[in-house]
Amino acid sequence: MKKRITVLSIVLIVAMLCTAFAACSGNGGDGGKNQGQTPAEQQNADKTVLENGGYNVTVYTSDLDRMAAGFGVSATDLVAFTSATNTEKGTAVMIYYFKDAETARSACEGKESAYKLVGNALVYGDTEDLFTTETNPDNGGDNGGQSGENGNTSGENAGSSGLRYDFEESNRTAVLETYDENASTVVIPSSVNGYTVVAIGENAFYGKNLSSVSIPSTVTKIGRRAFYSCENLNNVELPSALTEIGSYAFQDCTSLTEITIPRSVTELGDRVFQGCTALASVTLNGTVAVITEGLFVHCEALTSFTLNDGMNAIRDYAFAFCNRLGSVSLPDSINEIGEYAFRSCTSLTEINFGGTTAQWEELEKNLRWNVGCGAITVRCSNGNVSVAAND
Repeated sequence: MKKRITVLSIVLIVAMLCTAFAACSGNGGDGGKNQGQTPAEQQNADKTVLENGGYNVTVYTSDLDRMAAGFGVSATDLVAFTSATNTEKGTAVMIYYFKDAETARSACEGKESAYKLVGNALVYGDTEDLFTTETNPDNGGDNGGQSGENGNTSGENAGSSGLRYDFEESNRTAVLETYDENASTVVIPSSVNGYTVVAIGENAFYGKNLSSVSIPSTVTKIGRRAFYSCENLNNVELPSALTEIGSYAFQDCTSLTEITIPRSVTELGDRVFQGCTALASVTLNGTVAVITEGLFVHCEALTSFTLNDGMNAIRDYAFAFCNRLGSVSLPDSINEIGEYAFRSCTSLTEINFGGTTAQWEELEKNLRWNVGCGAITVRCSNGNVSVAAND
C-alpha cells in the first residue's frame, strides 16, 4: 500500500520529503528529520510546527538533570525539553533535545516502544495530528513491524517514557497503572496504541518527584493514592470529564496551592487532600453531595470555604486542623455536621448559613463538631446564632 503523509506545516513537509522519519529501531536515526540542524535550530522549528498546530508550547533549558539521568546520559547531553498540549484535541507531545543525533540514539536504547528518534531529539506523544502515515500491512509500516502507536496493543506496556498501562481489549481503553521514572514534568497522553486512556490507577505516582502533570480530557477517574505524597506537585488541572477522585488521591501534596474540582465530579473519596498544607484555594464546581471524611484535614493554608447548594453533609474530620480557616459558607441544604468536622479550627469565627436560625438549630450536629474552636457567630437568613467555644 502506498504511504500517504499529512503534515501541518510547510516546514515539516519539506523535512519529511528530504528524509525519512526514523523510529528508535535504528533505521536511519542518525540522519532522519532535521539532519544538519543544531539542537537549538531543531527546537525552534519544532516549536513553530507545534504552535501552528494549535499547541501551547513550553520550552525548558535548565534543571534537566533528573530527565537526563532517566535516559542514562549526563546533564550536559540533554540541552532542552519541550512540553506541548492541545486542550481542544486532548493531545500532548514531549520532545527531548540532545546535543547531537548520536547521543539521542544512545538515549533511546531500550526505550524503542516509547519514542521516535528525530534528528537530535526523542519525541513522545500524540503525534498523529502532526504527521499521519498510512502504512503497508505487509511490512508493518514505519514501526518496523510493531503494531499500534507504541508497539504492543495488549497487556502492560510503557506507552511513554516510564508510564505503564493496563489495557482493556473489549472497549479499547487503558488505565495508567505505574510511573517508573522520576521526571518533574509529566504529560499523560489521551491514547496509547489506539487505546483511550480513561483512568489513573491506584498509587500510580505515589511519592514521585512531580511538580506538574497534564491529565488528558479522556480521564474520568483518578484512583486511590494516585498522587499520594508528591510533595513537589504544584500544578495540576483536573479534566472536565472527571467523575471520580479516589481516597487519599492527593494526600500530602504539600506544594499544591490551588485546585478546581470540575462540575463533572460526582464522587469524592475520603481524605483526598489531607495534609495539603499549602492548599489555599479550592473551587468546588462538582455535583458531589457530601464533604467526605477528612477531605481537607490539615489544609492549614485554607482561610475560607464555600459549599455548593445541594450539599447535604459534612463528614467527620472534614476540615479538622485547618487552623487558618476563618469563615465557612453553608447552604440551607446541609443537614448533618459530623464528629470533629471543624476540630481545632482555631481561627474559625464565622459561619454563613443559607437557612434560618430555626433550621440551624434543627441541623444534626455531632456534639464534638467544633472541639478546639473558639466562639463562632452563625449568620442565618433571619438573624444570628452564637456558638460558644468548645474547648
